[in-house]
Amino acid sequence: MVEILHLLIIPELLFTLGYVVLMFYFLKQWNALQRNIKKSTRDINELPFVSVIVPVRNEIETLPVILAALKDQDYPADKTEFIFVNDHSDDGSKEFLNQVSKKGYKVIHLDSSFGKKAALTSGITQAKGQWILTTDADCRLPAEWISSLINSGISNDAVMVCGLVRILALQGFSSWFQFIEGGVLQVCGAAALSINKPLLNTGASLAFRKDCWEEINGYSNHSDIASGDDTFLMLEMNAKYPGRVMPYTADGGIVSTIAASTFKKLLSQRIRWAGKTKYYHSSFITLTGIIVVSAALSVFIALVAALIDPHLWKFIFGILLLRGIAELTLLSKFPVEHSGQKADSDQNVLNDSSVRKSPLFYQLLMVIIYPFFTLLVLIAPAINNPEWKGRKL
Repeated sequence: MVEILHLLIIPELLFTLGYVVLMFYFLKQWNALQRNIKKSTRDINELPFVSVIVPVRNEIETLPVILAALKDQDYPADKTEFIFVNDHSDDGSKEFLNQVSKKGYKVIHLDSSFGKKAALTSGITQAKGQWILTTDADCRLPAEWISSLINSGISNDAVMVCGLVRILALQGFSSWFQFIEGGVLQVCGAAALSINKPLLNTGASLAFRKDCWEEINGYSNHSDIASGDDTFLMLEMNAKYPGRVMPYTADGGIVSTIAASTFKKLLSQRIRWAGKTKYYHSSFITLTGIIVVSAALSVFIALVAALIDPHLWKFIFGILLLRGIAELTLLSKFPVEHSGQKADSDQNVLNDSSVRKSPLFYQLLMVIIYPFFTLLVLIAPAINNPEWKGRKL
């Protein structure tokens, strides 16, 4: 038995090394991306008309914040329209938006259709803009958000510009967990896209040309899948227009959102993300997923082996050390400052803990827990079908 356990350690170390190599590969591409960021400002007469689409489902608490952020955008007001699409909210959001519509904002209420893709489709179909920008109703936007994404897209002849999202780490390990994990994922996603290997995307900070969206039939090719509007769209855009889908990692393209308030909500969100990956027709995404899951499983197997044979604890330490070096190095590259983003003192949206780097203790705890969290996300749907915003996944 002990000999078998010792033999198992070898492949576990190899899987971990594969994971570390992948992380440092992304790190290399991220660093190259930062050196090649193009910043430009264009004459106001050259700027296109843009439409910002905000799908809304039960966001009564965050709607005042997103409205204030949109109002503070530095993009010309006469070249901008804001469209809110209410997806059958029952928390007072509908009534709030009805009042908003009297202030010049376009408001659409879904009738027979439902879901985020239906909301986005309804908004985009009625949009007048040459460029579409999407964000979420619970996001905080820097004042230069629109201008940053649009200028970048035009300057690089892109059809889609993928910004980033930053989790506001407020207090406690749960929120810091999301901040740390999100930072690592965002660096990996942007790095992969920079070498034309799209991996993941966020609809919270996204810009694309409407005519190109129409050319690929919008979200119709994956409308029957509950989520994934952002990543599916990125993959299809990149397939149709290779090399013209680009990441934008400068601070102006980074929006912020509050961490999930409970572990159950966090788990539901991650299950939703993981569930759509089986529909991606991308060998790179598949290979990356295999490496990540294999490395997480390696930690679990090594732990079981160490519990049986205490002499193997040094291998657990070695595996976690390798993972920690790779993950925390990536995390150190993710921007944490909020330049251009105003604090909302009434709702205490931004505070000191949301802009400083995560505490080292939480980073180390994340390294230990994350492999087991990854495995939990995979097995949880078999135990219980979670909900997201009141709907079964």
